[in-house]
Amino acid sequence: MSKLLKSLAFLFGIALLIAGLYHIWTYQGHFVDTVTQTPITMDHNQYKITPLKADESKRIPPPSLPDISAFTIENMKAELPEVAPLKAGTMVLNKGFVFVRAELDQFGQMQNIIDPLSIVIEEGVYNLSSLTNAINDPRLLKQIDEKTYVLHVPLSVNKGSSLIISDNQKLFMSVNTGGIISNFGNIYVIESSILGWNTETDQPALYEAEDKFRPYMVSWCGSNLNIAGSKIAHMGYNSSKAYGLTYTSCTDTLYREELPDVTGGTGTIIDNHFSDMYFAFYSYEANDIAIIRNIYEDNIVYGIDPHDRSENLIIAYNETRRTKEKHGIIISREVNNSYIFNNLSEDNNGSGIMIDRSSRNNIIAYNTAQNNKGDGLTFYESPDNLSYQNTLVNNENSGLRIRNSWNIISYRDILNYNDKAGVRLYTADLMENEGTKHRDPEYDPFTENAELKLYYPEMVGNINAHFKMTDVDHVELISPTFYKSPSQMFLGDFRDMNGKYIDLLAIPDQGIDIKKQKKEGL
Repeated sequence: MSKLLKSLAFLFGIALLIAGLYHIWTYQGHFVDTVTQTPITMDHNQYKITPLKADESKRIPPPSLPDISAFTIENMKAELPEVAPLKAGTMVLNKGFVFVRAELDQFGQMQNIIDPLSIVIEEGVYNLSSLTNAINDPRLLKQIDEKTYVLHVPLSVNKGSSLIISDNQKLFMSVNTGGIISNFGNIYVIESSILGWNTETDQPALYEAEDKFRPYMVSWCGSNLNIAGSKIAHMGYNSSKAYGLTYTSCTDTLYREELPDVTGGTGTIIDNHFSDMYFAFYSYEANDIAIIRNIYEDNIVYGIDPHDRSENLIIAYNETRRTKEKHGIIISREVNNSYIFNNLSEDNNGSGIMIDRSSRNNIIAYNTAQNNKGDGLTFYESPDNLSYQNTLVNNENSGLRIRNSWNIISYRDILNYNDKAGVRLYTADLMENEGTKHRDPEYDPFTENAELKLYYPEMVGNINAHFKMTDVDHVELISPTFYKSPSQMFLGDFRDMNGKYIDLLAIPDQGIDIKKQKKEGL
C-alpha cells in the first residue's frame, strides 16, 4: 500500500511539473513571435511593454563600502593631545562672536547685562578642569564636583586650540544664561555627557517650542569635532546653526570674508546616544564626517540630517527611532558621494530614510526601515542612486517611494507589508502641488522624469498593491518574488494590467520593460 501511495505521489509531482512548464511555455508564447522568436512589444495606454530577460548586467555585485574598522573609541583616545593650557579668557560677545550678533540682545537679557560675556580659548589644549581654573569665575563656568561642570555663557574654541571633555565628565549647558559651544579649533568629547540644562530648576532643558532658545553646539569651517561613547541631549531650536549639533562651512556667514577658502567642519561621531535634540545632526557644506554606531531616540525634527552640499559622508550602523516630526535619516540638497549602510530606522513620524533634492551618487545598502509613518526609503528629485538589499517593511506609506528621479537601481530589496504599496513611482509638478508651493525652482530644480530598475525584489503582503506607478518614463522589472499578494498587484497607470503579466514576472530571470511612448510631434 505504501509503495502504491509513493508511486501515485511521484506521478502527481511529475504531472504538476509538466503542467507548470507547459503553462510557462504557453504564457511566454503570448510575448514571443512564433516565426521570428523575438519579443513582442505590447501597447498599454501610453506605454510600450516588452518582455525582458535578465543578463549579467542585471546581477549587480555587492557595492564597495568604506572600511570602518578604525573608527573606535580607543583609537580616538590615542589621538588626544596632551593638555597644555596657554591662553584663555573672557570677551564680550560683540567683539568675539560675529555669528551671534543677531542674538546679542537675547544673550544680554539672559545674562542681565548690556554687553554679554563669552569664554574664549585662544591658544593651547584645555580640559574642563584647566579651563575652569583659567577663567576663575563660577558665574561663567562652574565646577560642581570632580566630574561635573556648568557652562553659563557661550564658549568659543578658536582656530588652532583644543578642548577635551573626557573620563566620564558631565557638562551642563545653561538654557537660562546662554550656554553654547562654538568651535573653530578641535574638540574631543569622549565617554562623557553634554546636556542642555535648566540651572534654575536643576532639570533637563526639555524641548517646548521651536522658537524657544536651547543650548547648542556648532563646529565651523576648518574645525574638527569628535564625539565618542557619550550622551548628548536636550539641545537645539529653530535658529540658523543652532539646531542642536551642527557642522558647517562659513560661506553663508559673516566669516566668509575672513575665511573664504576654508572647508566646512568635519569630525567623527561614534558610539553615542542622542535624545531630545531639535536636529540630532545637521551639516551645511561639511565633508568627510563619519557617523557610526550611534543611537538616536526621541529627537524632535530629524535624527540625522546632512544638508546642502555635504559630501563623502559615512552613515553606518546607527539606530534612529521615534523621531517626533519628520524622518530618521535624511540627506538633502546636493549631498553626494556618500554611504548609508547597515542602519536601523524605525517608528519615525516621517520616512525611515530619505534622499532629497538633487542628492546623487549615493549607496544605500543593507539598511532596515520599518514601522515608519511615512515610507521606508524615499527618493525625491535625486537621480543616480543605488538601493541595495535594504529591508523596507511595515511602513504606513510605501516601502520604496521615488518621485522625479531616474537611474535609480533597487537590487534585491525586501518590500513587505507596507500599507500603500511596495513600490510607489511617479512624477509630479512641484510648482502646482499643495505642500510644495514654496519650492524655488532655481534653488531646488526638478525634472518630471521617473525611472527605476527594480531587480529581484521580494514583495510580500503589501496592503493596497505591490506597485503603484503614475506617469513614469521607464521601468525595468526583473523576477520579483510574490506571495501573500493584494487583490490588485498594480495601481496607478497599470491598474488594469493585473493578471496579464503576473505569470511572466514569476518566471526566474524574466521580467518586463515599460517605456512611455512619445507623443506625436515630439
